[in-house]
Amino acid sequence: MLTVLGLFILVYAIGNYGGLFDGVAQLWWSDAAWTLISLAAGLKCLHTAVQRPQGCQRRAWVAFGVGALLWFTGMLIWDYQELVLAVVTPYPSLADYFFLALGPAFVIGVFCYREGTPSRYMTLVQMGNMGIIVCTLIIVSTVVLYPQIRVSEQPNAYVYFAIAYAVVFMSAFLFTLFSYWRYRWNNNRLVFLILLATIFLHAVADTLYGFELLGRSYGVANLLNVVWMVAFALQYWAAAEQDALGDRQSKGTAEDKSPLLQLEGIAPALSMSAIIGTLWAFGEPVSHAFETFILAVAMVLLVFLVAQEWSLGRALASARSNLEEKVRERTRQLTLANRELEAYSYSIAHDLRAPLRAITGFSQVLLEDAANRLTECDKDNLNRIAGAGNHMGQLIDEILELSRVGRIDMALARVDLSAISRRLLQHLCEAEPDRQVDCSVQDGVVVLGDEQLLSLLMQNLLGNAVKYTARETPAGISVGAARDASGVMVYYVRDNGAGFDMRYADQLFKPFHRLHAHHEFPGSGVGLAIVLRVVERHGGRVWADAEPGRGATFYFTLNAGQAASR
Repeated sequence: MLTVLGLFILVYAIGNYGGLFDGVAQLWWSDAAWTLISLAAGLKCLHTAVQRPQGCQRRAWVAFGVGALLWFTGMLIWDYQELVLAVVTPYPSLADYFFLALGPAFVIGVFCYREGTPSRYMTLVQMGNMGIIVCTLIIVSTVVLYPQIRVSEQPNAYVYFAIAYAVVFMSAFLFTLFSYWRYRWNNNRLVFLILLATIFLHAVADTLYGFELLGRSYGVANLLNVVWMVAFALQYWAAAEQDALGDRQSKGTAEDKSPLLQLEGIAPALSMSAIIGTLWAFGEPVSHAFETFILAVAMVLLVFLVAQEWSLGRALASARSNLEEKVRERTRQLTLANRELEAYSYSIAHDLRAPLRAITGFSQVLLEDAANRLTECDKDNLNRIAGAGNHMGQLIDEILELSRVGRIDMALARVDLSAISRRLLQHLCEAEPDRQVDCSVQDGVVVLGDEQLLSLLMQNLLGNAVKYTARETPAGISVGAARDASGVMVYYVRDNGAGFDMRYADQLFKPFHRLHAHHEFPGSGVGLAIVLRVVERHGGRVWADAEPGRGATFYFTLNAGQAASR
């Protein structure tokens, strides 16, 4: 049905402004379309009212429907005079009373529609915006209408009715906008926004209609007709959306996130733009009294602008203060949590080490004291128990090391990764003197970071490189750095060892996740988790590239500072 209404308006515009009709035919075409669309909107609103189980919504949609049907009644009077009696409709006539009645009916509808809807506290910013909008509408309406009123020779009743169109529909728009800000609409938000757009178009069109009437320039082909038709099409759409919504109502449990609630920043700019645009389009030489009135309203507008800026500043300062307080509180809670975690970790480690020492110690005592009474199988089992206890002790130590990495206070300084790598490789190779290991370390790799953490990082990467090249002769290990395409310094540790399948690379840096069996290469799977933790504390990232049987390369960046290469 909405598509039909859109096509209806398009066909109307083509027929009215495309030169297809003129004279009496254009009069019939225009008045018939204008009449029918108000009838359709009114009947749709009444149909929606019948479907509403809530009394407040039923009354609201009755009011909206009655308002559209009052306009329809005014159109019937207009049509009878112009199409049947073939006379120019006098102004003001009975039809104008019905046209004006749409505004109060709309206000009644909004008043009923908001019943049962949770209210909100309007902020000083929103109240300031309301004041800005009121002043803007007064200035705009006055600039549009006053020059015509000043030169008009029409009777007072004629002038008053022209002014009444602007006052009634502008007031209805302001009340609807206030209601939108004052209440939490949630599920009904879209419906209310469409109603707000409806009354806004009426306010604009009827203010310009008063301007046209005062200047005796309104005609059957006036473009305002299209604006009115779009307004009634929007009213029909609002009723259709309400039908689609069904019985769901606003709960008021969450804050509305509509863009109209975020006008705090742009309302002044929009108001200034509207005033400047109106002055450009309608501004004419005016009397001193008019200038005084506009100046007075502008001063009130300035007061609202200052009040809004002041309230925004207070709100910003309050939000900043609350944020700082929350940050301090969260920092305090995090510090306490870290201390509790540290105490818990050491307590668990101490409690676990005691039974482990008992297990391994008594296993060794049993092996020594009862060796002649144990079978080889018994001895093997005792050795397995002792080995498992030692392995578990190693796991406890590495878990504590991983936890300690996150608690160390970083002391940033220039760190020579080249010197650290050479020293670590020397110690690792001395521990296995029978192996042939070819080591290559790039000179002058200096970074900004914490020396203790970076030493731990290189110790784990180089330890892995030595371990996974155990079956290679000679083993090849290289350490270096190079800039990537974007200019970021990337550091690497490369080996020609066992490598791994890249399909499982996402498991590498998780604690206790290993890509090789323990009997192939011993280890706990915590070393690379420590590497990841150190790199993250330096603001960098780490990744790997490998191929089974052809070695692996581990890359990492350090954003704690820019690398300096000599």
